[in-house]
Amino acid sequence: MAFKRRTEKAINRLYTAFHKGELHPNCHCKCAVGNILNQADFWADFSDSIGEGNLSYVGRVNQLLGRRFEGFTPQELLDIEAVFLKRLRFEANGKFSYNQDDLFYGLEAVIKYLCKLDHEPNLLRIEELLDYQPKKTSLLV
Repeated sequence: MAFKRRTEKAINRLYTAFHKGELHPNCHCKCAVGNILNQADFWADFSDSIGEGNLSYVGRVNQLLGRRFEGFTPQELLDIEAVFLKRLRFEANGKFSYNQDDLFYGLEAVIKYLCKLDHEPNLLRIEELLDYQPKKTSLLV
């Protein structure tokens, strides 16, 4: 299946991070968006509260100027991270625990969201894409 370049690049970076053990939701450089942005953390300035998807002043300015980072607007980046963290049961206090299966399901949610952003049907079998078979069944939708 052919995707927009930004989605294909994002999926490739997330795949690599997942398999190298470099996907860590507690680190702005190694979370979903940090990895999409090649392990950068500047995007964290786009929000005063990561995980909620609300733009800060810096985020709004970049959004209004039409800036894109790896093809994504600041709002799209915050929304991607919010989808990822929500799937990991992120709490407002910033404390949550996760394992490889949780990361897998977080990436599943992100990939579905990326397909939605690009108006693509989500025909991917994430188990095949990430070459990973979770040990537990997802309890979250």
